[in-house]
Amino acid sequence: MAYRATVESEIALIVRTAKSDERGRSDEANAANERAMQVEQVESSLRWERSGSVEQHVTGYRSRAVTANVSTISYFHRPWLVPVLYGNRLRVLFGHDSVVQLHAPESDVSTTEQGKSKVLLAVHPFAADRERYYRFSGGDTIAVLHLQTRSIPVMRIMVEPVSNAPQRTLVFRGEIDLDASRMQIVRMKGQFVVLSSRPSLARKIIAASWQTIAFAELINGEYNGRFWLPTEQRIEGQARTALAGEFSPIVRVVSHFRAYAFNGDWTQTHGETATVADAGRLSFAPRDSLSAFVDWSQEIGVATSAVHANDFDEVAPDSWRSQGAPRLTWRAERINDVVRFNRVEGAFTGAAAMFAFRDRVPGMTVGGNLGWAWTEKTARGAAWGRWNRGLWSYNARAERTLANTNDFRPLLDYEQSLMALLATADDYDYVDRRLAVVGASRALPVRGAPVFRIESGVGSDHGEQTRVRFGLVHLDSSFRSNRPVAPGRYVRTLVGLEIHPNVTGEFLEPGVGGGLWYERGDGDLRWQRIEARVAARHTNGPFTYAGRIDAIALVTKQVLPQQLIEFGENEGLPGYAYKEFGGDRAVLSRAAMSYELPMLRAPVRLGRGSGRFAGVLLPSIAPSLAIGVQAGWSEVTSSASRAALAQLGTRRDSLTTLLVPATRPTGGIRSTVNVTLRLFGGTLGLGLARPLDRLSSSQGWHFVLGVGQPF
Repeated sequence: MAYRATVESEIALIVRTAKSDERGRSDEANAANERAMQVEQVESSLRWERSGSVEQHVTGYRSRAVTANVSTISYFHRPWLVPVLYGNRLRVLFGHDSVVQLHAPESDVSTTEQGKSKVLLAVHPFAADRERYYRFSGGDTIAVLHLQTRSIPVMRIMVEPVSNAPQRTLVFRGEIDLDASRMQIVRMKGQFVVLSSRPSLARKIIAASWQTIAFAELINGEYNGRFWLPTEQRIEGQARTALAGEFSPIVRVVSHFRAYAFNGDWTQTHGETATVADAGRLSFAPRDSLSAFVDWSQEIGVATSAVHANDFDEVAPDSWRSQGAPRLTWRAERINDVVRFNRVEGAFTGAAAMFAFRDRVPGMTVGGNLGWAWTEKTARGAAWGRWNRGLWSYNARAERTLANTNDFRPLLDYEQSLMALLATADDYDYVDRRLAVVGASRALPVRGAPVFRIESGVGSDHGEQTRVRFGLVHLDSSFRSNRPVAPGRYVRTLVGLEIHPNVTGEFLEPGVGGGLWYERGDGDLRWQRIEARVAARHTNGPFTYAGRIDAIALVTKQVLPQQLIEFGENEGLPGYAYKEFGGDRAVLSRAAMSYELPMLRAPVRLGRGSGRFAGVLLPSIAPSLAIGVQAGWSEVTSSASRAALAQLGTRRDSLTTLLVPATRPTGGIRSTVNVTLRLFGGTLGLGLARPLDRLSSSQGWHFVLGVGQPF
């Protein structure tokens, strides 16, 4: 018996961060954001034989990336696909060379075709020797699948490794759904773990600060009304640090199977124990064939963005779950809550904790953080609570924070203070803010997963000043002065609606997303602010389109310096100064289109090893031609806005050396166009750019070097 199947996989590197809007305001009501930093799409032909022989032959490849990285295929020296879900042992991605030392009988270990390395196979929960490794519970019918010819009762069994199982063994922990009429596996969902002996002190310290879990969801479908074979598989490695509960790097592999072709009489062999002949072979088509492949069934990024890390919560370790006995953990929401560096505070260090009530009060979590700014000699921190109940989520928070007043911010920069410490680069302005708020949000059960949010509370703003001159490395510049603010108290109210928050245009999730927010303050400080955003990203064959439009309007008689809209080169308008433009109305738009040339689409190998594609692989060079346009517009509509702009001071123009306003209206639309050659899935761009607006047209074309997805 043998079969062949066509498989399309996506391998993604994802950064999970705590939910926060672009002005640094936290939103504990919603799940963490996931930002795809690199996505590789792989087409494969899978061949499996009854003897246990497996070959995954890669026939197509393409990639997209935000930052430079090696190809994740570099880490996969063998197939990442699980060909069948029966037998005494499971061949899974996690049983690789690094576990050569694991305890296993000879039947659990297979040798590669080169005969030089070994790979451990996971003990199957239904293996002949299963009682040595597992205990079982459950067995209730959870669903009935209705097909054309029969109804299939599905029952669920919970699998747990036994406490006295042999140490250093790869085992499964989770749930298995069975076709109760034929006792065939429909689905396995859980984690693969190595049963360890007494860990060393070093391992205990590492485990306390950094925990990595290998999850898998393996789904079968019934073919020809007789047998179950893979239809979809998801393998995911998640890591979490004690520094930040919602910060997590993720490696996600999602595969879809189709076009099965069978050879042999399955009915005579199905259900017998498969033997293990080798560890499986991963091979690649010639480079010209990989470059020529275009028959993709899904847009790149769709498979990995359709799922979320929280999908594995019910089979995660106890410390990650929302169910169980109440639990206290010393962990922050964000890294910046416990360690950061900026020009106002200097170095800031602190501690944080969370208490989850779990089964005592389902959905209820409280927490807080407290730290000390060493140069400023000031304490800051927060206490918060949230209660998730169905589609509703309720939250409360009291804090003293160093808030960021920047507009149109990149979506990951609120976690970054390393550049300020290392390179004397702190491109933000700050306000000392005290705030106590309560709020609620509701996920709307319609297409687009929109979330409605309302929040209200009391607060006060106070001015801050730059106290640190330099970071560790500085040339001829020091930190700039912090911009002024209007001090006072207020009652703040916020109402917002957000759709597809992970679609930003800057990262790799395809689709259309956006939001609309209304914020107002009443009291000593009074303002009304409306913000809107629309973002999109789409790939169609060799063409990729991405765009984003942000608009902000202040509709109030009193205009505060900290509420003024400011933008420049750091916000997406290259060729202009730091926060050169601003006002009480502003629109910033960015759009790009790229065409991937039909060449050099195969991964790039560096060095040679024992296999055809051994060694380090880089994503394909995949040159593409891209054109991008960035445009910004701002104006002032009142004397109050002009007075607020005047409070921001002056700067010296780099061309005329004359003093000019630090921030001013654009005086029309300021725009820039760039034409670039993009390499490595859009990561690196080389080309030319020039301003299009009349006032700057004399600058002409100039060379640009860009990193990240084009805008």
